[in-house]
Amino acid sequence: MSGVKAMADGGLDLLDQAHARALRELKRLDEALTGLRFEGKSSFGRNVSALRSVLRFLNSEFTRHVELEERILFPFLESRVPKLESVIHIL
Repeated sequence: MSGVKAMADGGLDLLDQAHARALRELKRLDEALTGLRFEGKSSFGRNVSALRSVLRFLNSEFTRHVELEERILFPFLESRVPKLESVIHIL
């Protein structure tokens, strides 16, 4: 499927959802790291569990998100904004 067709078929919505999820997970990462630094032993297990969960997300779902951008977003941008083609290839 071309990037243009994928964008027309809801690809942008998928990317928006993936970005929202990534931002939520990064917030959880920040909270867990802050908790490890300042909350002490009573919250250690919870914070480590949150870290493991975020790392699993980054290793699996976020990797798929990057692949989705490469398959859908970048071809769409290349077709719509040809001057960005050299920049997109760097990304």
